Amino acid sequence: MRTGSGSAYRALRRIVCLLPIVAALIASCSRNDRIVVGAKAFDEGYLLGHIAAERLRDAGYDVEEQFGVASSAMRSALESGQVDLYYEYTGTAYTVYAGGDDREIMTHPARVFRAIHDYDSLEHNLIWLRPMPFNNTYALLKRSGDPGFSSIVTLSDLGNAIDAGRKITIAVDAEFYERPDGLKAMVAQYGFPDIDVVKMEAGLIYTALAKGEIDIGMGYSTDGRIEALDLTVLEDDRRFFPTYNPAAVVRKELLERYPDIRTVLESLDRYMTTDQVQRLNAAISMHHRDPRKVAREWLDGLEE
Repeated sequence: MRTGSGSAYRALRRIVCLLPIVAALIASCSRNDRIVVGAKAFDEGYLLGHIAAERLRDAGYDVEEQFGVASSAMRSALESGQVDLYYEYTGTAYTVYAGGDDREIMTHPARVFRAIHDYDSLEHNLIWLRPMPFNNTYALLKRSGDPGFSSIVTLSDLGNAIDAGRKITIAVDAEFYERPDGLKAMVAQYGFPDIDVVKMEAGLIYTALAKGEIDIGMGYSTDGRIEALDLTVLEDDRRFFPTYNPAAVVRKELLERYPDIRTVLESLDRYMTTDQVQRLNAAISMHHRDPRKVAREWLDGLEE
C-alpha cells in the first residue's frame, strides 16, 4: 500500500511540476499563431490598421492590435518582431528608413515602391505588399476663401511672398519639422528665406488654420478636414514631396507561414481610392467616429 501510494504521489508531483511547462508551451504556440497588427498614431493610420485587423479576423486569424505609435517606434517594433505588419508609406520609408534622396525615384510611384521593396527584402526580411492607389502626400494648406492669399497658389508663390517681406506664419508638427523629407529640406528646395514657424500637434493645425490663428498649415492630402474646413492645398510645383502610397509591410517569416495574407490584404487595393479614403478619414476626424467602427462598416459594405 505504501509503495503504491508513494508511486502515485511521485506521479502526481511530476504532473504538477509539468503544468507550468505545458502552460508556457501553450502560450508560446498561441503567440506564434497570433498576428500582431500595428498602426501609426494618426487618423488614417488607425483606419488602415483597423481595416487590416478586421479583414484578417474575417479570414479566420487571431489578431492582436498594437496601435497609436509614432513612425520610428512602429518601424522599430516591426524590425524587432514585436509587430508583424502595419501600413507604411513608400516615400516615408525610402527617405527616412532607407536614407534615399534620388528625386527621380522618390517622386515616381513605381520606382519608389521598387526601391523600398528591394531594400527591405534584402536588409530587414520585410516584404512590401502591393501599395494602395492613393497618394497621401504631405501638403501645405491655406484657407480657400481668404482674399489675402488668393495670389498664393503654389509653394513657389509662398516663397516669393515671404521673400518680398510678407510675414506669414506656418504651422507644422514636430515630425515634419525634423524629417529629411520635411520642412527644412522643403525650404532648401524652394529657396525660402527665414520663415516664421510654429510647432503644433498635427490634428490641431487644421482647426487653427480654419480659425485664422495661423496663415499656412501642414497637412495630409487625403485628410477629410481639407474639404470639410474649406482649405486648399498649395501646389508642389517643384515636385519636392515624394510619393506616399500606403502598403502593408509584413515580416517575411509570417508571410512564409501564412502566404494567403497577401491575397487577403491586397484584395482591398482597388477599393481604396483618394475620394474613398478622404470620406473615411472625415468620418473619424470631423464626425469623431470610432475608427474601428468606420473600418468595420466599410468592410461590411464591400460584401453586400
